Amino acid sequence: IRELEKSVQNIITDYRTTQHIAAQDLNHFAEILMDHFLFYRFHKKFGDKTLEMLQRHIDWRIQHLLSSLSPEMLLPEARVLFEDGLFRFHKQDVHSRPVLYLTPRIYDPNTFDLNHLQQALFLCLETMRRWLMSLEQPTFTVVVDLKGFGLSQLGYDLIPFLYETFQRHYPQIVGQAIVLNYGWVHAGLWSVVRQSLTPEARERLVFIDQDKMSQYIPAESIPTMYGGQDPDFPVHPKVCPILNTFGQTDNPLTQTMEYEHLLNQL
Repeated sequence: IRELEKSVQNIITDYRTTQHIAAQDLNHFAEILMDHFLFYRFHKKFGDKTLEMLQRHIDWRIQHLLSSLSPEMLLPEARVLFEDGLFRFHKQDVHSRPVLYLTPRIYDPNTFDLNHLQQALFLCLETMRRWLMSLEQPTFTVVVDLKGFGLSQLGYDLIPFLYETFQRHYPQIVGQAIVLNYGWVHAGLWSVVRQSLTPEARERLVFIDQDKMSQYIPAESIPTMYGGQDPDFPVHPKVCPILNTFGQTDNPLTQTMEYEHLLNQL
């Protein structure tokens, strides 16, 4: 892992002179070099091809302007997806993994296009990546609430986009997926999604009733709207401490001596 980190550092240093990347990108990549779990997950996924995939990942981050991504920089439509509750960060599961609540019915391809979802998802994943770093955890748990979500909301380009994002740029980051409110109307959806999942990914996926959530998340950390005991589920991004802390480019991770040391080396 250390050798990979050093190789990526050399690539970024080379980019500074050959591609003239902006100072903001250098700040961003100094933070990335601190993310040891990112390198671990890439190595676990790609093996001998890890360095090649990491270089593509660096190019992808530059292309999608991830160095400047924050709640304030979202397109209005992407901001609405957060405000309506597509993504919510809340507490930790029984294994101390941070938990993301996902409500896919919020994304309607007739109202939003894929660019809006892309920007919102990238901010969600960058926020989660930083949260994981702060907790020294490699993976997170996602609770997927399928209530009100149907196959008609599954745009033809959604599955390839999600596959590309998670398989190539955030591999191995989901440790557990808990699916709520799965019914017969979702059978067609599952048959589509199943084809894009590896056997290992399918093993991390569970379909449960709401009253079984306490087997995976402590009852005192489960929001009351899901039958738990926690009334403090953030209903708006402006009152979400995780998003307001780790969704920012200037965050606690960039205020450390390690960060300053890496930035000086770049």
